[in-house]
Amino acid sequence: MTTPTTGEVKVKGRIASLLEVGTGFHPDLSGRENIYLNGAILGMRNHEITRKLDEIIDFSGCDRYIDTPVKRYSSGMYVRLAFAVAAHLDPEILIVDEVLAVGDAEFQKKCLGKMKDVARGGRTVLFVSHNMAAISSLTESVVVIERGQIRYVGPTTNGLQQYLQCSNTRSGVYTSDRMPSKVNPFVSMITTGLNRETLTHFSGDSMEVSFTIDHLKPISGACFSFQIVNQFQQPVVHCWIYDVDSPICRDVGPTVLRCTIPKLSLNFGQYSLNTYLSEPPSGNIFETLEGVCSFKVEIVGKQTLFGWRTEACAYLEEFQWSVN
Repeated sequence: MTTPTTGEVKVKGRIASLLEVGTGFHPDLSGRENIYLNGAILGMRNHEITRKLDEIIDFSGCDRYIDTPVKRYSSGMYVRLAFAVAAHLDPEILIVDEVLAVGDAEFQKKCLGKMKDVARGGRTVLFVSHNMAAISSLTESVVVIERGQIRYVGPTTNGLQQYLQCSNTRSGVYTSDRMPSKVNPFVSMITTGLNRETLTHFSGDSMEVSFTIDHLKPISGACFSFQIVNQFQQPVVHCWIYDVDSPICRDVGPTVLRCTIPKLSLNFGQYSLNTYLSEPPSGNIFETLEGVCSFKVEIVGKQTLFGWRTEACAYLEEFQWSVN
């Protein structure tokens, strides 16, 4: 769309792209007319569009409003129609850039299925996204880019871990960016009991996590909790402590909390912590910190040779089979 500052791109095959919602649509034309207009812009011939028209309309789910001007469409309907046209172009190369966030869950599932079909047909899908679940489901290899520089090229599983290492704190210490105020009366700092150099946990070993909460006024009835979340921000462990069980944050100054998990069995992959400090009786939430203290889990002496990716799953060391 624009001339690059440096470098070149060599293309072999027809390209279809979805870069922005409604690119190539005319607001005063109906959905049906925009299918012909957008298809022509993407390089489809008139008879080709006519042959695939019913299939495009059905895929988009906009058949009820297909003769309505698209300026009355929601952004989700825009994306449905635009993706339906691009997907049925049968391109050799399909470029998709962060457009699936607009559609609903059902349409996203349909789009991912379509892109998998395109890839299985021997064609190329260039998928740009921050959605870890979609990337894990769709791709076999990834490129991780940080501040305009390529940091990693290779298998998706390792790439996701590399991406999270780039975006999370690796030092083992995290300090809140917020300054003390009347609304936010403390600054919290989290330290982990993991190896400071590598931040690696071996599945099945014990883990100790310590939290220092430096608050400027007493808090009554406080509750502190943390979650261990996987690379898709799905919680796999949740621990908490209530003031009624053990007094916390009642005195001004640093409060140090330590939590020991005797046997933490997680699957291999990248994890981080989410923390919450609240006052349940009043409903006040003082601070929520997300994606801090990133660490890696390794499994020693065992291989996970399944037919699907397992890095988002829990890992259980002891289980039994019963065969009837």
